[in-house]
Amino acid sequence: MPRCLIGLGSNLGDRKALLNAAIARLKELPQVRVVSESEFHETPPVGGPSGQNAFLNAAVLLETSVVPDRLLNEVGKIEADLGRRRTERWGPRPVDIDLLLYDDLVIVSKRLRIPHPRMAWRRFVLAPSAEIAPAMRHPEIGWTVRQLLDHIESATPYIAVAGPIGAGTTELAENVASRLGGRLIRDPARPEGARSSPGKSYGFEAEREIELAVQRAGLLDVTSPIWGERYPFWISDFWVGQSAAALRALSEEPQRTELLERWRQATRACRAPKLTALLDAPTEWCAERLAARGMPRPNAVQLDNLEAMRKATIEQACLAGLGPVLVADGREPASALEELAAAVLAMEP
Repeated sequence: MPRCLIGLGSNLGDRKALLNAAIARLKELPQVRVVSESEFHETPPVGGPSGQNAFLNAAVLLETSVVPDRLLNEVGKIEADLGRRRTERWGPRPVDIDLLLYDDLVIVSKRLRIPHPRMAWRRFVLAPSAEIAPAMRHPEIGWTVRQLLDHIESATPYIAVAGPIGAGTTELAENVASRLGGRLIRDPARPEGARSSPGKSYGFEAEREIELAVQRAGLLDVTSPIWGERYPFWISDFWVGQSAAALRALSEEPQRTELLERWRQATRACRAPKLTALLDAPTEWCAERLAARGMPRPNAVQLDNLEAMRKATIEQACLAGLGPVLVADGREPASALEELAAAVLAMEP
């Protein structure tokens, strides 16, 4: 029978009683068996309006033959019966019930995402989940729940912001660093990861990509003194994998294999990010945004190259085994800022 990992939280009313009531209701559902329950964990609120009470969080492991869509309906009824009203995003709530994992299924629809899109960096989700389902595996990242928690607890708090040229990676990194007091690490390429020569801003030069990889790797070397500075976290407006994505997309064999090996050698001593924030936006939108800032408009061939690099960046960032990836829309900078700032706070001890 399929196994489903459920996350629960409450920060209004009698939190313990509400969580116990929610778990009791789960036990009453037909074709559902509660296998195990975590302890309750008290955690500070993350994201949403200020002044909220602390949360009690828990996790429950189910065995169920109820399909995910129907199970979502059932937990929604439990939330409503216990007083949940969805009036404000990330606002205070009597009870919140999330479907985190359902065996190894990956579901992306308007009303349901499995795995839960934010579970991989939320300590308040991973800590109770690891108590009862440490070996359950995130099907997209490829790590177990225990591995995800270990990563959040032990990795250097470094966030890499990746994205296509013009998506707004620099502004996002600057704003997160400013809001939360982090150390900003700027891309040696300008503007926003573009080549430094305006006349070649949208061109592809393999040797230039290797040069950029070397420069970026130097900033992120594990022996760099920046990691000894007193900051709560570090955030770069670039990601070393972007050069690999460009090389994969726009070089050809046999040169591609040799170039990627040079990239691997150049970046092998880099600090790995605790979280990669992938800021995506359509290529045409990015080009218009850059043109409004004085960059030359790309021609048709350059647009095709930019689109190929955009797709390759997404594929590279989402490779299994690289760790958590937050995906945000560059066309909605305020929302992207709220998402990433909340993620940074959710990883803190």
